[in-house]
Amino acid sequence: MTSGLRRLREKLRDAADALEGDGRPLKERLRSAYLYGLSGLNKEDFPDQDGRSEFESICQALTATGEMIEEAGGVSTTLFLISDQEADDLARRISALADRYGAR
Repeated sequence: MTSGLRRLREKLRDAADALEGDGRPLKERLRSAYLYGLSGLNKEDFPDQDGRSEFESICQALTATGEMIEEAGGVSTTLFLISDQEADDLARRISALADRYGAR
């Protein structure tokens, strides 16, 4: 396994682990998944176009609203405004992306 794939799996594992139910609200866990996992990746880290596209789509959905202030402004604002259903969908998509690359 290359160091790039190892790093990709590590960051996706961090994101998936942040989503695990630990008593915190889902939107707070999504923020952690972004900060501690997804934000450490770039689309170029993904070995195929489908992965790059899904990663970009997830990150765009998490940062769609507000300015990026102190690395999380856009995420915090977006998560405040999205519905619980949208939050559930994003969590499922992040978990599926982690599963796809063997991160869990």
